[in-house]
Amino acid sequence: MAVVVVAGIMCVVGALHFRKNDNYKSALSNVAEARYYMKSAETDGVARIQLYSGTREEPYKVDGIAHPNKAFTVVSVEPTDNTIARMAEVPAEITIDGVMTPITLTKNPYGTNFATDLGRLVEPTSAVSITLKIDDTTPIVFELQNVMPETAIGWERALEIATASVKDKIDTGNGFETYVKVLCDKQTVNTPYWYVTFVTADGQTVFVIIDATGKVVGKSK
Repeated sequence: MAVVVVAGIMCVVGALHFRKNDNYKSALSNVAEARYYMKSAETDGVARIQLYSGTREEPYKVDGIAHPNKAFTVVSVEPTDNTIARMAEVPAEITIDGVMTPITLTKNPYGTNFATDLGRLVEPTSAVSITLKIDDTTPIVFELQNVMPETAIGWERALEIATASVKDKIDTGNGFETYVKVLCDKQTVNTPYWYVTFVTADGQTVFVIIDATGKVVGKSK
């Protein structure tokens, strides 16, 4: 129930209708962002780290018009330590399947997190760790794990379920785009779920919330 409440707050809901000829395939061809999975790790009193990878349009703009996609992998650090929170950027290292790469996490001017985009895909099966270099003390290593269980449905299946769930609520006549995100917000609901959004060119929005098993647990009225 809490997931439904959170999503209801996040979205402005419009009254939409799908045309008969529009289906999962058209939704798939109009993807503006697809997060394939999410990995996460946390150390109490230091930070919580999330990594998600997939494809998204370039330029990225929620306007109901899907543009060609490019690969991305975002690393986001939400500090729970005041030392990190006061920094303008955080030097770090990411190790993917044994290969280490230096990275710099930049402060989000609109939020409290620090983030960077690797500009490429990282496979969900890859072993990933993040090392934060906060000061001259021992670096702090975070071993990231997938937030979704191994039996969870994937993003394409989530989109297919969402499309069928709101087939009578989307009018794509003037163009639309779709967003599929895996979310796990510890501050509200510490349970991973798929959050699928359809946005039309005239600014209307429909959302569907799907749990790891494929069950629809919330959607636009």
